[in-house]
Amino acid sequence: MRPIFDAHLDLAWNALQWNRDLTQSLEEMRRHEAHMTDHPSRGHVTVTLPEMKRGGIQVCLATVLTRSKPEVCPEHGFSRVDLDFRNQTIAHATGMGQVAYYQLLDQLGEIKLIRTAAQLQAHLVASAESDVEPIGVILAMEGADPIYSPEQAEMWWDLGLRQSPILRRPDPCARCPRRGDRHGV
Repeated sequence: MRPIFDAHLDLAWNALQWNRDLTQSLEEMRRHEAHMTDHPSRGHVTVTLPEMKRGGIQVCLATVLTRSKPEVCPEHGFSRVDLDFRNQTIAHATGMGQVAYYQLLDQLGEIKLIRTAAQLQAHLVASAESDVEPIGVILAMEGADPIYSPEQAEMWWDLGLRQSPILRRPDPCARCPRRGDRHGV
């Protein structure tokens, strides 16, 4: 069987900001949210770990997703599902919380954090041979707002971050202004 690799999933954001237990089935999550009216997406969950397994996904890039946008001040106020924060310090702390979530899922055996090519290869072999192998997760970051300063790059690497597409973002972030801007990266 050819391995299936999902290149972008906001798992921690779904769990921590939306209060979704990603270890439950899709049906359980949708039933749990059926009465909620705080956002149109409630009751329309599309991703859970069991559903990923059922779909044959062996590995995914799971994001650290949070943005620093001081200019954002929604009329309705902020809600827990927002991903824009008042400053980079808050974005950093939120991103660290998302990393902690992935680390805990790894410790509980719900996912397998992958940091090296050798670990990826071993995981692909193991998951091809077993239905009980957890989803392999490579940590990615959407934008780079949680990276408070360039000196933190090594710290994020040590935490397991392996991908951050900061040079291709359509919207600015703390480390990646709009295309053509002379500041940033």
